[in-house]
Amino acid sequence: MTDYYSPDPIWSSLQVKNKEDYVKKYVIKGNFHTGVHEDVIKSFKTVEYLMAHAYYHWEMYDQVLVKLLSIFEMSIKLRSKELKNPLQFQTRNGRSQDKKLVQLINELKNFGYPDYLIRDLHWLRTLRNIESHPDGHHIAGAMKKKAVIPGLNMINRLFIDPTLLTLQNENNTELLKSKNIFSNDIFIHSYKGKNVLVHDLEFLANVDLKTRNCEYWKANPILTDTYESFSGMRFSSPFTFFLKNVQIENGNLIARDFHTDETITLNKTTAEVNLKMYQTHVEAINKLEHTPKSGLEASHRNHLNTHLEEFVYTNCWTYEKSQ
Repeated sequence: MTDYYSPDPIWSSLQVKNKEDYVKKYVIKGNFHTGVHEDVIKSFKTVEYLMAHAYYHWEMYDQVLVKLLSIFEMSIKLRSKELKNPLQFQTRNGRSQDKKLVQLINELKNFGYPDYLIRDLHWLRTLRNIESHPDGHHIAGAMKKKAVIPGLNMINRLFIDPTLLTLQNENNTELLKSKNIFSNDIFIHSYKGKNVLVHDLEFLANVDLKTRNCEYWKANPILTDTYESFSGMRFSSPFTFFLKNVQIENGNLIARDFHTDETITLNKTTAEVNLKMYQTHVEAINKLEHTPKSGLEASHRNHLNTHLEEFVYTNCWTYEKSQ
């Protein structure tokens, strides 16, 4: 007889110690703000259970994304009803016909939703179409976890006043122009008594937390073994900073870490030894072949997007208790 309650052996190869460790690493709670429709919140509880029970069967994790995408489609329809946008239209012969999901998403523009959210919702719709029409038995398992948090964030944004979303987006656009003033400068990044040489300091986004704003920045470390590491597809991750009370003076940045309230400084350096390290680092990157260079860019892009999505998920919504 099959033992349906034995842990799938794949988890031990992924350094999962036990059931509790698995839940901590692979079960994502439904994190929603109070404006999200209650049917969405209740439905996501099934997604949580699918993730939890995939501990016993790796392939069950694929169904996490399937269920999430069905909740996404339901969310579009529920939000359309709230906006009094009909879910049906009249054909030429006078019959009522359901609107396709693509049409309902596009019609959100009429209610002031910004282009970036429309684009993101279409990305989820594309995933839904792929999952709804498989061409074989393809299993990704927990790799599909990567889509859960971005999906949750998009559903949460869908139930926010579109005027607020547009204002936040316009504010971000202006901040991107005013704060990215560092060009090719190099900095000494100081935090908790440790100093690291970095370059490409860049403001990425302002995250509105309702009570206070939080700025998202990144900087890339300057390495001494750049070519050897990157050509071998061993990529360092950018430093990411979630900052409050940001001050920029004389090209230097000082702020407080959002999580720890510790002081962070990024001070411009023109010391010759640092400039030489930077130049060697940049020359090594320029020497890379197309494959590792593209891999480096993709790795950094994924790292930055993942950190932002996780921060928004954790800090911008509130947990809802089960009914």
